[in-house]
Amino acid sequence: MTNKSPVYSSPPSKCNIGENGRQKDRIYGRGYYHGENSGYPEEGYRDNHPDWNAWLDLIAAVMPPPSSFFDIGTAFGYLPDKATSRGYLAFGCDISSYALKQEPSFRDILLRGDSETLPLKSGTADIVCLFDILEHLDDPLNALEEAVRILKPEGLLIGATPDPLFFTLDEETHCFERCPSFWIHHLERLGLKTVFRFSNIPENFQFISAFRESPTAPKLEIFQHDYFSYDQDVVEIKDRESGKVSAVLRQGWNKLGPEGRRITGESASVYILNQSDSPVECRISLVLSCPATPPRIRLRIDSLVLDSYSTLNCDNTRGINSDSFPLPPGGHHIHIDLYPSQENNLSIKSLAAEVLGEIDPGSHTLCLPFDLYQRYRFAGDLAAVLEPVSILDAGGNLGDAGGHLAVSREFFYSAGGHHPAKIISSDLRHCDHPEHVPGDGLALPFPDGSFEMTVSLDVLEHIPPESRPRFLEELDRVSSKWVLLAAPFSSDHVKKAESALVKDLGLHFLDEHSELGLPEEELVTDFFENQKGRFVTRFENGCLPRWFGMLPLTQMVFSMHQYKLYSKFNRYYNENYYPKDCVTPGYRTVFLISRENLTEEINTVLDSFPGRADKKAASVKMPQEAVSFPFYKDFLKLMEDRSREAADLSFLLTARERHIEDLRARLDEYEKNPLSRILRKISRILRRGNKQQAGKQ
Repeated sequence: MTNKSPVYSSPPSKCNIGENGRQKDRIYGRGYYHGENSGYPEEGYRDNHPDWNAWLDLIAAVMPPPSSFFDIGTAFGYLPDKATSRGYLAFGCDISSYALKQEPSFRDILLRGDSETLPLKSGTADIVCLFDILEHLDDPLNALEEAVRILKPEGLLIGATPDPLFFTLDEETHCFERCPSFWIHHLERLGLKTVFRFSNIPENFQFISAFRESPTAPKLEIFQHDYFSYDQDVVEIKDRESGKVSAVLRQGWNKLGPEGRRITGESASVYILNQSDSPVECRISLVLSCPATPPRIRLRIDSLVLDSYSTLNCDNTRGINSDSFPLPPGGHHIHIDLYPSQENNLSIKSLAAEVLGEIDPGSHTLCLPFDLYQRYRFAGDLAAVLEPVSILDAGGNLGDAGGHLAVSREFFYSAGGHHPAKIISSDLRHCDHPEHVPGDGLALPFPDGSFEMTVSLDVLEHIPPESRPRFLEELDRVSSKWVLLAAPFSSDHVKKAESALVKDLGLHFLDEHSELGLPEEELVTDFFENQKGRFVTRFENGCLPRWFGMLPLTQMVFSMHQYKLYSKFNRYYNENYYPKDCVTPGYRTVFLISRENLTEEINTVLDSFPGRADKKAASVKMPQEAVSFPFYKDFLKLMEDRSREAADLSFLLTARERHIEDLRARLDEYEKNPLSRILRKISRILRRGNKQQAGKQ
């Protein structure tokens, strides 16, 4: 490549990579490409690099040659070399001087450069590639902006990066792994329309993007799960109003055929993304092709079972329509589980997700488990009084490994009408939401004073005792005004209640509390009041007698695997009993820590807060009659339906056993018949004769 190329703002020899670039160059040396600090095998990248033909087929379908083509993070340069052979004006850049020297014949199409300061003129590239590089960058958002800067108005941006919820390898050079919603959010922020997929590798998030109003944008729809075509796959989104929900196949699917897609194992999933700021109400419709199916199909959204459907008496083709359910902002999964697990021929002819409209965040949070609602609603109410403009929720992954039930924003936005400008959650676990930042609470990835308020709810008890002071230090460091800290603290009545729930009812998710030991309240008051000189206000939260009774009851209702019943149960309690939950004795204590003394006006409001003054526990008993719950009849009906289905299954299994016994009796009768013995002998003679004749030929 000569210095006369119209796409470069400066000759390659003068590219300034800076000290950070030189450090990266050392990291991505020979050892990296031979597996010393990467997942590459020992024999090296040359023998294990990707086959780029499928990607080039896609690119040619959207943006045919001759077009200018730039590959960022090109490694040895195999992609631009392949693109050149297909007629593209292709170039590649990489930070690794080692990588760029490995194929001397590619020298004219490669240059050394930093992805965050590309030496190219703006608007000069038809195609820009970002394959498996974003996760290696300290500031990939800057790299995205650079890639968009050099893209022509009708250009195509294409790339791939691992989804950390599925990517389980420990790659020490991966310094910025994020879930799909993060990347899609920022691509949209840069003015791009994005179509994405996971193909046959569920952790491999792949995307193609173009400017929204460009002639290239409609062509992106060719990018399907495992093929390139504008023909509709089995997944369809019906979202006429917002256009903020999208869905693609994730894992567990066979190839598309006349009957749709067959589920390859005992479960298959669809990734569904809500890009709006509010939860939306959805409904799932399935059309099945099932010549032979397991007795039941279970439909889940993340870890929540929407319902189970019997297929014992179904026709060859039938439909399933779920009840409506809330889809929180961010990425989630719809699971289709087959059980009992067995080999099956079940195909999904179509899966339609219909968006019925937005849900008020306050209404959605009422349907969440009481224990989560208690602490977050209380934090939201306090934030509405103090009105912070920015909030960090440290340890704020509201859900489990299967997904998140809500996001912090829903509680802080629904309290008192106050809308903080910035709400970020951070946790050791990844969460598929663009406002979630993975990070260690002992070294929060934010500068000093980044947030007016830091919030930590039921996190301190999960931190080893020796690290708890460091965690408190971090909460104080990144806060400029307030720290809101809640946890169950060590006391005889709390320890006794938790011990009984573990020993008598087997609620072993509380085991870590006893293994690590519940924190002492004096740890918090001594650190903030005596060491930091802060002002501390104390509240009770989660009435212990009611918490003790509700926790196992909630677990029991959840185990029924019926979301509609579960959400009714949660909503009834949260609407009717939360206002009386903040009393003594409380399960948890809430500390509001202020850098400055609270104003008289704020103190007056806080004095009237539940939990600020002692209240007797006598007024917090649960209803004596369970039938007072409006969902009681729903619970009984569910039990009756499942009992009836179990009886139907037992009847069919008994009938099958009788049919098998009848066939065995007929076979025995046939074996004993003299005529059948003669027929079998004649058959053997004929087969022997056929083999001899075939041998002669």
